[in-house]
Amino acid sequence: MKNYNDKEINRLLAEADDLLSGIQLYETPEEEQERKLKEELQRQEELRRQQEEMQRQEELKRQEELQRQKELQQQEEMQRQEEMQRQEEMQRQEELQRQEELQRQEELQQQEELQRLQEELQQQEEWKLHEELQQEEDSELQDEFLVQEPQEEEEEQQEIQLQERHLPIFGVLFMILSFVFMELITHLSLYRSVDTTFLYPVLFVAGMGCVTAIVVSLFYKRVNTILAILVMLLYGGYCDLQILYHAAFGNFLRLADMRDGVWMLIHDRDIVLSATETVLPWLVLMVLPIILWAVLGRKVICFERGNWLNRLIFAFAGIICVILGVLMLNIHGYEIGSPYVCFYHFDSLGNLEASGQQLGMLGTLVLECVEWFISLL
Repeated sequence: MKNYNDKEINRLLAEADDLLSGIQLYETPEEEQERKLKEELQRQEELRRQQEEMQRQEELKRQEELQRQKELQQQEEMQRQEEMQRQEEMQRQEELQRQEELQRQEELQQQEELQRLQEELQQQEEWKLHEELQQEEDSELQDEFLVQEPQEEEEEQQEIQLQERHLPIFGVLFMILSFVFMELITHLSLYRSVDTTFLYPVLFVAGMGCVTAIVVSLFYKRVNTILAILVMLLYGGYCDLQILYHAAFGNFLRLADMRDGVWMLIHDRDIVLSATETVLPWLVLMVLPIILWAVLGRKVICFERGNWLNRLIFAFAGIICVILGVLMLNIHGYEIGSPYVCFYHFDSLGNLEASGQQLGMLGTLVLECVEWFISLL
C-alpha cells in the first residue's frame, strides 16, 4: 500500500472538495418547481406537436378523399358521356335502319304496283278475248239457254221448298234426341237406373234442343252445321266432366269451382285413372249422336237456313217444354231432395247432388247460372 504524505493528502482532499462542490445531490424547492414547469412545457409542446401532426394527417386524408371523389365524379361523367354517345349512335343506326326499311318497302310497293298494273293489263286483254269468244258462243247457244234456265230455276225452287218443309223438323228432332241421350247416359253412368223424375231432365233438354235448333237455322248451311256440332260437343264435354268428377270424388262439380275441379282432376292422376276405368264406356257413348250423324244422317239431317215461321214454332215448343217441366215439379212431393225443393230452393252448396239427380245436368247448370247472377246483384 502506498504511503501518502501530508501535502499529497491535503491536495487530494482539496480536489475532492472541488468535485463535491460542483455536484448538487439535493434540489431546492425553486429548482424543483422550475424543473416541473419545464417538464410541463415540454409535455404541452409535445402534445401540440402531436395535435398538429394529427391535423396534418386528417387534412391530407380529406384532400385525398376529395381527390378520390373528384376522380369518381370524373369517371361517372365520362361513363355518362360514353353511354349517351352509345345511345345516340344506336339511335342513329335505328334511324338509318328505319329509313332503309321504308325505302325497301317503297321499292316493294312500287314493284307490286307495277306487277299489279301488268296483271290488270293482261287480265283486260284476256277478258277482251274471253268476251269475244263468249259473244260467239252466246250467239250460237242462246236458244238452248232460254229453254233450260226456266227449268233449272223451277227445280231449285222445288228443292228449297222441300228443304224448308222437312229438313228443319229433322234438325230439331235430332238436337232434342241428342240432348236427351246425353242426359240419359249421364244419369245411367252415375245411378245405373232411371225413375219417374227423369221426366224433368227430358223436358228441360227438349227445350234446350228447340233453342239450339233456332240458333242453327240463322245462318248458311256450313255455319249452322259447325254451330250445331260445337254446341253438342260442349254439352257432351260438360257431361263427361261431371261423370268423371263424380266417379273420382263422389259429388258433382260446382260451376263456381270449375277451375279448381279441373286442377284436381289434372293433378290427382291415380284417382282419376281409376275412376276413368269405371266410366270410360259412358264417356265414349257421349259422342255417339255426332258419330251417327256424320256416318248415316248427313244427307237427311241438314242444318239449312230456315224461315221465321219455323223459328217461332221451335221457340213456342221449347217454352212449352220448360213450362210443363216447372209446373209438374210438385208431382213428386215437397220433402227434402224432391224436384220441387231442388228447383225452388236451389243451393249449389247444399243440394247440388240432389239437383243433379232430380233435374239433370242442364237444369242444374241453368240454376247455377241464375244463382251466380243473383249473387252479382
